[in-house]
Amino acid sequence: MNNKVIYIFVILIISLSACKSRQRKQNKNKPQTKPHEQVVYMTAGPDSNAVLVADSVIYTVYLSNPDSMNEWRSYSLRYMNRDKLVDLIFDGIYSGHLKAYSYSDWVFGKKVVIPIDSVKKLEVMKKRIGQIEFVERWFYSPQANIFYKQVLEATLAYELYDSKGKVKGYAPLFKVFFNDKSKKPIAK
Repeated sequence: MNNKVIYIFVILIISLSACKSRQRKQNKNKPQTKPHEQVVYMTAGPDSNAVLVADSVIYTVYLSNPDSMNEWRSYSLRYMNRDKLVDLIFDGIYSGHLKAYSYSDWVFGKKVVIPIDSVKKLEVMKKRIGQIEFVERWFYSPQANIFYKQVLEATLAYELYDSKGKVKGYAPLFKVFFNDKSKKPIAK
Protein backbone atom coordinates (compact mmCIF):
# COMPACT_ATOMS: atom_id res chain seq x y z
CA MET A 1 0.00 0.00 0.00
CA ASN A 2 2.79 2.44 0.86
CA ASN A 3 4.55 1.79 -2.44
CA LYS A 4 1.34 2.52 -4.35
CA VAL A 5 0.91 5.85 -2.56
CA ILE A 6 4.53 6.84 -3.22
CA TYR A 7 4.21 5.75 -6.86
CA ILE A 8 1.02 7.83 -7.34
CA PHE A 9 2.61 10.78 -5.56
CA VAL A 10 5.70 10.67 -7.85
CA ILE A 11 3.52 10.45 -10.99
CA LEU A 12 1.44 13.39 -9.73
CA ILE A 13 4.56 15.54 -9.18
CA ILE A 14 5.98 14.66 -12.62
CA SER A 15 2.65 15.45 -14.28
CA LEU A 16 2.38 18.82 -12.53
CA SER A 17 5.98 19.70 -13.48
CA ALA A 18 5.32 18.87 -17.13
CA CYS A 19 2.20 21.04 -17.12
CA LYS A 20 4.10 23.99 -15.59
CA SER A 21 6.90 23.57 -18.15
CA ARG A 22 4.42 23.48 -21.05
CA GLN A 23 2.63 26.56 -19.65
CA ARG A 24 5.94 28.49 -19.41
CA LYS A 25 6.77 27.56 -23.01
CA GLN A 26 3.33 28.72 -24.20
CA ASN A 27 3.68 32.03 -22.32
CA LYS A 28 7.08 32.63 -23.92
CA ASN A 29 5.62 32.10 -27.40
CA LYS A 30 2.59 34.30 -26.68
CA PRO A 31 2.87 37.61 -28.57
CA GLN A 32 3.51 40.64 -26.38
CA THR A 33 0.66 43.11 -26.34
CA LYS A 34 1.60 46.60 -27.39
CA PRO A 35 -0.12 49.66 -26.00
CA HIS A 36 -2.76 51.10 -28.26
CA GLU A 37 -2.34 54.59 -29.63
CA GLN A 38 -4.07 57.15 -27.49
CA VAL A 39 -4.24 60.85 -26.82
CA VAL A 40 -1.92 61.88 -24.02
CA TYR A 41 -2.05 65.36 -22.48
CA MET A 42 1.30 66.71 -21.41
CA THR A 43 2.58 69.98 -20.10
CA ALA A 44 4.39 72.21 -22.57
CA GLY A 45 7.60 72.06 -20.59
CA PRO A 46 9.26 73.17 -17.41
CA ASP A 47 7.30 75.64 -15.30
CA SER A 48 8.87 78.86 -14.04
CA ASN A 49 10.02 77.16 -10.81
CA ALA A 50 11.83 74.33 -12.59
CA VAL A 51 15.54 74.01 -11.94
CA LEU A 52 17.96 72.70 -14.54
CA VAL A 53 19.49 69.64 -12.85
CA ALA A 54 21.34 68.12 -15.80
CA ASP A 55 22.41 69.52 -19.14
CA SER A 56 23.37 67.34 -22.11
CA VAL A 57 22.71 63.98 -20.50
CA ILE A 58 23.61 61.34 -23.09
CA TYR A 59 22.30 57.80 -22.93
CA THR A 60 21.38 54.93 -25.23
CA VAL A 61 18.04 53.11 -25.33
CA TYR A 62 17.54 49.76 -27.03
CA LEU A 63 14.57 49.72 -29.40
CA SER A 64 14.55 46.00 -30.12
CA ASN A 65 15.69 42.74 -28.58
CA PRO A 66 17.65 40.53 -30.97
CA ASP A 67 18.37 38.02 -28.17
CA SER A 68 15.26 36.03 -27.24
CA MET A 69 17.09 34.72 -24.15
CA ASN A 70 17.43 38.25 -22.75
CA GLU A 71 14.23 38.30 -20.72
CA TRP A 72 15.02 41.62 -19.05
CA ARG A 73 15.28 43.45 -22.37
CA SER A 74 12.07 41.79 -23.59
CA TYR A 75 10.32 42.92 -20.42
CA SER A 76 11.66 46.47 -20.58
CA LEU A 77 10.63 46.82 -24.25
CA ARG A 78 7.16 45.33 -23.85
CA TYR A 79 5.49 48.72 -24.51
CA MET A 80 7.99 50.05 -27.05
CA ASN A 81 6.48 50.82 -30.43
CA ARG A 82 9.77 50.86 -32.31
CA ASP A 83 8.22 51.05 -35.77
CA LYS A 84 6.09 54.07 -34.82
CA LEU A 85 9.06 55.94 -33.32
CA VAL A 86 11.29 55.27 -36.34
CA ASP A 87 8.48 56.16 -38.79
CA LEU A 88 7.78 59.43 -36.96
CA ILE A 89 11.43 60.47 -37.21
CA PHE A 90 11.63 59.58 -40.92
CA ASP A 91 8.28 61.34 -41.55
CA GLY A 92 9.58 64.41 -39.69
CA ILE A 93 12.56 64.51 -42.03
CA TYR A 94 10.41 64.10 -45.15
CA SER A 95 8.01 66.85 -44.02
CA GLY A 96 10.88 69.24 -43.29
CA HIS A 97 10.23 69.46 -39.53
CA LEU A 98 13.48 67.59 -38.85
CA LYS A 99 16.80 67.42 -40.62
CA ALA A 100 19.01 64.34 -40.74
CA TYR A 101 22.67 65.03 -40.06
CA SER A 102 25.65 62.87 -40.89
CA TYR A 103 26.85 61.33 -37.65
CA SER A 104 30.41 60.79 -38.87
CA ASP A 105 30.71 64.46 -39.88
CA TRP A 106 29.13 65.56 -36.59
CA VAL A 107 31.84 63.71 -34.65
CA PHE A 108 34.41 65.91 -36.42
CA GLY A 109 32.52 69.10 -35.59
CA LYS A 110 30.67 69.62 -38.88
CA LYS A 111 26.89 69.88 -39.20
CA VAL A 112 26.34 68.23 -42.59
CA VAL A 113 22.69 67.79 -43.57
CA ILE A 114 21.83 64.57 -45.38
CA PRO A 115 19.58 65.38 -48.37
CA ILE A 116 16.08 63.90 -48.24
CA ASP A 117 16.70 61.72 -51.32
CA SER A 118 19.70 60.20 -49.50
CA VAL A 119 17.59 59.63 -46.37
CA LYS A 120 15.06 57.79 -48.55
CA LYS A 121 17.86 55.44 -49.61
CA LEU A 122 18.46 54.68 -45.92
CA GLU A 123 14.89 53.35 -45.61
CA VAL A 124 16.29 49.85 -46.30
CA MET A 125 17.94 50.08 -42.85
CA LYS A 126 14.71 50.92 -40.97
CA LYS A 127 14.00 47.34 -39.86
CA ARG A 128 17.55 47.05 -38.48
CA ILE A 129 17.33 50.16 -36.29
CA GLY A 130 17.77 48.79 -32.78
CA GLN A 131 19.12 51.69 -30.72
CA ILE A 132 18.56 55.37 -30.20
CA GLU A 133 20.95 57.67 -28.38
CA PHE A 134 19.35 60.67 -26.68
CA VAL A 135 20.88 63.96 -25.62
CA GLU A 136 18.58 65.61 -23.09
CA ARG A 137 18.22 68.36 -20.53
CA TRP A 138 16.61 67.43 -17.24
CA PHE A 139 14.60 69.79 -15.06
CA TYR A 140 12.93 69.38 -11.69
CA SER A 141 10.18 71.57 -10.26
CA PRO A 142 10.17 71.17 -6.45
CA GLN A 143 6.92 73.15 -6.06
CA ALA A 144 5.01 71.01 -8.56
CA ASN A 145 7.04 67.86 -7.78
CA ILE A 146 7.43 67.24 -11.52
CA PHE A 147 10.46 65.99 -13.40
CA TYR A 148 10.79 67.27 -16.99
CA LYS A 149 13.01 65.96 -19.78
CA GLN A 150 13.73 67.91 -22.94
CA VAL A 151 15.11 65.85 -25.81
CA LEU A 152 17.68 67.93 -27.71
CA GLU A 153 19.10 65.35 -30.11
CA ALA A 154 18.64 61.72 -31.10
CA THR A 155 20.88 59.39 -33.08
CA LEU A 156 19.37 56.30 -34.68
CA ALA A 157 21.65 53.26 -34.86
CA TYR A 158 21.23 50.04 -36.81
CA GLU A 159 22.29 46.48 -35.95
CA LEU A 160 25.57 45.02 -37.19
CA TYR A 161 25.73 41.23 -37.54
CA ASP A 162 28.52 38.69 -37.18
CA SER A 163 29.07 35.76 -39.56
CA LYS A 164 26.45 33.69 -37.66
CA GLY A 165 23.75 36.36 -37.99
CA LYS A 166 23.96 37.46 -34.35
CA VAL A 167 23.99 41.16 -33.45
CA LYS A 168 27.57 42.14 -32.63
CA GLY A 169 27.00 45.88 -32.23
CA TYR A 170 25.37 49.00 -33.59
CA ALA A 171 26.39 51.73 -36.05
CA PRO A 172 24.94 55.25 -36.23
CA LEU A 173 22.59 55.94 -39.14
CA PHE A 174 22.00 59.68 -38.67
CA LYS A 175 21.38 62.34 -36.04
CA VAL A 176 18.38 64.66 -35.67
CA PHE A 177 18.04 67.80 -33.55
CA PHE A 178 14.88 68.94 -31.78
CA ASN A 179 14.19 72.57 -30.85
CA ASP A 180 17.13 73.52 -33.05
CA LYS A 181 15.88 77.09 -33.54
CA SER A 182 16.69 78.56 -30.12
CA LYS A 183 19.47 78.10 -27.64
CA LYS A 184 17.93 80.32 -24.92
CA PRO A 185 17.71 78.88 -21.40
CA ILE A 186 14.36 77.38 -20.48
CA ALA A 187 14.63 77.41 -16.70
CA LYS A 188 16.93 78.69 -13.97
